[in-house]
Amino acid sequence: CHQVWGGSEPVDAAVSLPGMDAWVYSLPFGNSASGGDVHFVSSCGSGRVYRMMIADVSGHGAGVSEVAGELRDLMSRFMNHIDPTKFLMQMNRQFVHMSNSNQFATAVVGTYYAPTRTLSITNAGHPPPFLYRARSKNWITLEEQIRIEGVNNLPLGILDDAGYVSFEVDLEIGDMVLCHSDSLIESRCRDGSWLGSARLIKLLETVDVSEPRHVIHHLLAKLAVE
Repeated sequence: CHQVWGGSEPVDAAVSLPGMDAWVYSLPFGNSASGGDVHFVSSCGSGRVYRMMIADVSGHGAGVSEVAGELRDLMSRFMNHIDPTKFLMQMNRQFVHMSNSNQFATAVVGTYYAPTRTLSITNAGHPPPFLYRARSKNWITLEEQIRIEGVNNLPLGILDDAGYVSFEVDLEIGDMVLCHSDSLIESRCRDGSWLGSARLIKLLETVDVSEPRHVIHHLLAKLAVE
């Protein structure tokens, strides 16, 4: 595997890969040069397998930015684990020993297998992504519906031997997946309330999806007046 794109700095850009297009928007807290939200894209198997990951390090400030940089290094180090559960298990073990300030990070990993258009999702305590179905023209929450027994899918840095479980979803041409950090659902609305996942998905239903590269911008514009 090789890294295509990654960082924790401000970004508003796109990357086009065989069978998949990706857009990333990130604005660190306080307009800082870097922050605690980390994004990462890698390509494996001669362009047949892609891994996308976003993570959110707890807290704010320069210390969080430093930990986010270390977390990105871990992503690069372990990205050759094709099994996303092993990928997160290895990262979690290292993050537990690396972080001396009791910090943790939520994360969601998507592994996309282009030949079958299959997306595997592994969630480490992160807000679940949203999926837009082009056929039915609606948004749904992408989360595992099967009850998982035991202590699994904890944020990184909580428990040394935490386990992780994935689930798969078949995608069709035109489908979109939106991953986000909790800064989105914890946005304050004009009435002082939190935005929340339920209100966010209602906003998404009103967003113009005819040009996917502008979906994020349209959503942010609607958030500004919510």
